[in-house]
Amino acid sequence: VRPGLLHNRFLAFFGPDPKSVKDILNDLKEEFDDTSFKDTMMTLNWAKRYDVEHVLAGRWGYSEEYIGPKLKEIGKRIQSFVSK
Repeated sequence: VRPGLLHNRFLAFFGPDPKSVKDILNDLKEEFDDTSFKDTMMTLNWAKRYDVEHVLAGRWGYSEEYIGPKLKEIGKRIQSFVSK
């Protein structure tokens, strides 16, 4: 794999760079202990690519009934860190 390719792929799927994602995950875990790594990554992936629930269900292995409410929950948690 050529240099930078994995980093570029990460950015294409999740948006922020890996260090920023690590910081977001740390802050979420500190503030909301029940935050799941997988759910957070799925939410970042959805926010970057805006895939429909059927696509996310196939990619992440969850049901559509689980995904919708979880995206809202994790999204609100991330949004709570944004200064007003």
